[in-house]
Amino acid sequence: MGDCTAPNLSGLFDWSPDGNNFSYVKKSKNNNETAIWSYSFDTKQHVQITEPVGINIFDTRPKYSPDGKKLGFTRGTQSIRNIYLKEINSQLEAKPITNSRSFITSFNWLNNTNYLVFDSNELGDRNLWLLDINNNKQELLGARDALYPSLNKNNSLLAFQEIRYNANIWSIDLTDNNSLPDRIIQSIKYNNFPVFSPDGKQIAFVSNRQGKSAIWLYSIETKKQTKLLAIPKLDLLTPNWSGDGRKLLVSSRGPDGYRCYQIDLENNELQVISAIKPAHYGCIYSDQGDIFAISKEPSEISKLLKLNLAGEVKALTKLGVARIQVTNFNRIIYSLTDEDGLYSMDFYGQNKRTILEGFSHKLDEHWAVQGAYLYYPKLDVKSSETSPETRGIWKRNLHSGEEEMVTKELPSAIGLTLNVNPAHSQLVISRTDSRVSDIYLAEITEKN
Repeated sequence: MGDCTAPNLSGLFDWSPDGNNFSYVKKSKNNNETAIWSYSFDTKQHVQITEPVGINIFDTRPKYSPDGKKLGFTRGTQSIRNIYLKEINSQLEAKPITNSRSFITSFNWLNNTNYLVFDSNELGDRNLWLLDINNNKQELLGARDALYPSLNKNNSLLAFQEIRYNANIWSIDLTDNNSLPDRIIQSIKYNNFPVFSPDGKQIAFVSNRQGKSAIWLYSIETKKQTKLLAIPKLDLLTPNWSGDGRKLLVSSRGPDGYRCYQIDLENNELQVISAIKPAHYGCIYSDQGDIFAISKEPSEISKLLKLNLAGEVKALTKLGVARIQVTNFNRIIYSLTDEDGLYSMDFYGQNKRTILEGFSHKLDEHWAVQGAYLYYPKLDVKSSETSPETRGIWKRNLHSGEEEMVTKELPSAIGLTLNVNPAHSQLVISRTDSRVSDIYLAEITEKN
């Protein structure tokens, strides 16, 4: 019947109620954006019916309304996605019916075409919501950790999936080839984003054990965990230390989008990085005191930004940057959105080089830079007398290109999962230790 495109793990196809048409996901006519198309069995024609607004913004999960007059779909990025409506027999552009800086995975129509049930992480935890498409009014239904709502034909029953994850942080002794991973940070929820302090005595990490994701500290000496910072209604991510260990940069995600904060650890003061006006995240210090960040505007490419000591902000790239790290010799290591490879540039955005060609962008959350070395995973397995096994974490000298495997252990969690202490003697990884999934069925009662 034709080609389709899978921009992520999402719905790609839906039949019209009368069975004469179907909608599906495919690259747009200019082959850059991902759009919704339809096919008619009467005309035998494929027609593009949505117009995405950028290569990082994609349309997916088409869903016809029960009366066949409207098509709902999700539009957004890998981190922010909203529901849009398109009138089937209209030339008007699709319009958003949700408008939040949250992630909507799936939705389903009620049979009267006036309401949608959808899942969203707008409150931090994922819940089910009811949406009136006539006035865009939303009502929280509940069902923590719920995904993929589905309704039976007469709307008397609602089914949904509930997924609960548990991830912990493990330590690996790189000085002993026979050492086994040691679980050092654990809870009944999700622990990830570990990063060593410059003196190697602490690990800052993220945990959602008390609701929203917060910043915690772990002491290597005392083995104690303490909560450092939580901000109401915000998820905190990506802690990064200053070179002197006195400050932390953290990113926040909430109803108003993304931004960065600076924590002064000596006097416990919190300061928003207000000089960078657009939404931004992933802030990181250089040894010179500059701050680098990635822009996070919903409809724009994620550019690499530099905030210098004078408070001036400059865009260093025009490309879609996904992640950044810095070396101890004044280079930025970065990855590009949905493109394979790792690259480097100087602190002025010049002298760009490829440092790891072909590195899969699907592993982008699992590499780290420490000093002049890159630590990254290899997943291919080549085991023979002449070609030993390569699956594991590798250490690459960014000056010479020489590399060696340091451990066969691999991370397996969502979010940034890998870090190494300054002495290169200890590696920590975040692993999803358990994942429980159940299907629930709920009876629906009408309200007056």
